Amino acid sequence: MTTSRVAGPQVSFPEQATLADLLEAQSTATPDAVALIGDDGQLTYGELHDRAERLAHRLRHHGVGPDVVVAVFLDRSVALAVGLLAVQLAGGACLALDPSYPATRLALVLDDATPPVLLTRQGQAQGLPAYGGHVVLVDADGTADDGPAHAAPARTTGAQHLAYVIYTSGSTGAPKGVMLTHRGLVNHSVAVSRLYELAPGDRVLQFCSIAFDASIEEIFPTWTSGASLALRPDDLPVLGRPWLEWLRRMKITVLNLPTAYWHEWVRDLEALGERVPDCVRLVIVGGEKALGSAYRSWLELGGRRVRWCNAYGPAEATVVATIYEPPGSPPLVGDPPIGMPIANATARILDERGGDVPVGDVGDLHIGGVGIARGYLNRPDLTAERFVPDPENPGALLYRTGDLVRLLDDGNLEFAGRADEQVKIRGFRIECHEIERTLDQHPAVAEATVVAREDEPGRRRLVAYVVTADDVEAAPVRLRRFLAERLPPYMVPSAFVRVSGLPLTPNGKVDRAALPPPGDPRDELTGDRIAPRTTAEQTIAEVWSRILGIDVIGVDDDFFELGGHSLQAAQVVADVRQAFGAEIGVRALFEAPTIARLAALVAPLRGHDHDHRPPLVAQRRDAAMRIPLTLSQQQMWQLETSADPPGLFNVTAQHRFAGGVDEATLRQALEHLASRHETMRTSFHTDAGGPYQRVEHQARVDLESCDLTGVALGQLDEELHRQVGEQDAAPFDLARAPLSRSRSYRFADGSAMVAVTFDHLVCDGTSAYIFLSELVAAYEALAAGSKPTLRSLPVQYADFALWQLSWLGEDLLEAQLEYWKRTL
Repeated sequence: MTTSRVAGPQVSFPEQATLADLLEAQSTATPDAVALIGDDGQLTYGELHDRAERLAHRLRHHGVGPDVVVAVFLDRSVALAVGLLAVQLAGGACLALDPSYPATRLALVLDDATPPVLLTRQGQAQGLPAYGGHVVLVDADGTADDGPAHAAPARTTGAQHLAYVIYTSGSTGAPKGVMLTHRGLVNHSVAVSRLYELAPGDRVLQFCSIAFDASIEEIFPTWTSGASLALRPDDLPVLGRPWLEWLRRMKITVLNLPTAYWHEWVRDLEALGERVPDCVRLVIVGGEKALGSAYRSWLELGGRRVRWCNAYGPAEATVVATIYEPPGSPPLVGDPPIGMPIANATARILDERGGDVPVGDVGDLHIGGVGIARGYLNRPDLTAERFVPDPENPGALLYRTGDLVRLLDDGNLEFAGRADEQVKIRGFRIECHEIERTLDQHPAVAEATVVAREDEPGRRRLVAYVVTADDVEAAPVRLRRFLAERLPPYMVPSAFVRVSGLPLTPNGKVDRAALPPPGDPRDELTGDRIAPRTTAEQTIAEVWSRILGIDVIGVDDDFFELGGHSLQAAQVVADVRQAFGAEIGVRALFEAPTIARLAALVAPLRGHDHDHRPPLVAQRRDAAMRIPLTLSQQQMWQLETSADPPGLFNVTAQHRFAGGVDEATLRQALEHLASRHETMRTSFHTDAGGPYQRVEHQARVDLESCDLTGVALGQLDEELHRQVGEQDAAPFDLARAPLSRSRSYRFADGSAMVAVTFDHLVCDGTSAYIFLSELVAAYEALAAGSKPTLRSLPVQYADFALWQLSWLGEDLLEAQLEYWKRTL
């Protein structure tokens, strides 16, 4: 293989069938099997088809048929499932609208698609913008009572007709509708059902927004395989123990998750000391680049027995174009690639002139095959630009993705970035120009640019840089609210930075690399900041501070105006539930977005009293102070000292530097973090009073270098795995700080990897992620000749140890012991 082109297996599938044909065949084959499980009930395949068939008659009465778009405006419910199936049975094309989107955004989509029929129900109709077509109302159980079901409406829809329209962000300032055909969706359903080995015993989670193309993969392959679809309750926190309990109770076997959420879930599992629920057999991630460090942590959390797939595909290629599943051996080193094309799909990597690039070189990914969309609704110009003729298949098209990839020697594709400013945030594809054009509509904005920043590995966020008009107030809070009224939540930047002018490159374009990092989001807020006044407010403030990365937060500061987003909201709710024993959902934070309001909401609901808990603050300590071990450290101490040899419970985190690494600068960055974090200067000792820890005034930095530039490419993964394994396996002397060691690995392509190993007494998996992100930030600042500007640390771990000792007295511990004796 000398050129970068690869094809998936050419597999037969029902090319003339529609999605409705497959769904009807399954309902006929297994009418009594459970098709749907939701908070508002469950339906068998026979019941689901019966209700959808009745509704399909009504839709046909309003003229629904081939290439007729039907808008579906329903929340995640049994009614939604019935409505989606009914559109297919009627032969129309589904346009799913997310009711959580602002009315302005929904109006843009409806004005562009002009669907003649819209499906909703009485309780949600008031949330619709102005609409001039037929509104069909659906009862809560699926449809209004139109009498007994009759034979399915005669369909003239064929494989070439539209099945779905999915709107994505558009660079012109307006969203664009991707037109997916039945032929592409049928191939997709058949291909992924085989790949994922979906079967009637599976319970597949419906997790994503209904307006997101990943929801298509959650729903229709499940139903064409005879499996059960489980609807995620909208108010269920998707992190924390309640989430894990729900997955176990529902016996979920398959999850299809945005990569950004999966990264957070891995961190959450580590923080909770939990493992992947035993019921889960398959997890698919996709939407943006997956981190190898997260995958390696995933394996340790029970993921070795769970199949894991990294899926890639724009909506224009019908949801998924390529899939990667890591081999069992040798272990994955670095970040996972995006894999190989699925059945009946092709991938070509072309240069700027349209020629094939050599294997290993970076080029623009072009996708072909039966899954290619018909184009963009009402946008022939953009369709012609992005869907280009396939020179090897007359009459066929290639979709020019704009994604930069390279073909590896093993046939897998590796993502290398974008050729434009399109970004992925929490799985959603975003054209920054659309946000910029919306900002330009604000009278206070003279000029604006929006970028995606990744100041912590795996955590990308949107940042808007704004030049204000003369003598016009442009408070970031007002700009955020302005955008929230016009764009979906995932397109509203987390931070707004006011600048006097946008930096430019020599050719006159915005120099995005020269834009400054965001400052403290509290600077955007007005008014006096009120400190927490009660224990409940203090507890919630600590949760917010940790999740948002802000030291001090006022009780009237708005969570979302501080830059919080939906994933962070889920983390907050999970932690508040854990802290207070209060049964609240994610909606609670949207209804009570300040510390004061949230504390007032949870106070009457909390399961036990926390008023006696002292505040966590920095303690006055001298260098020789004997600091107790925390409860978790006491457990780890027992494990460590009973092992042979002791000091062998380690955690190793890794980060890849694409441009290599300067050893002297890396050492400076490590020294900076050693002075910043007392845990990097902590040793452990024991005397007649038991084990204790001591913080040293200073400690050396243990940094080694390993040159792997001479290792052949085919042997690199195995050799790197061996070297990192040796680094991780070496025991620490617990009485001698630091209980950490670092090693840099240099590779022939000029890149490098840094691996940092900690003893588990001073660092867990979640803290290792934080340390890595700080190390990268410090290194980049020092490499640029600047001083690292990491946020200050209000407390150290030793402060927490002393605080826990003062709170958990003998009386409280005895009461908790009695509780667990009664419970167990």
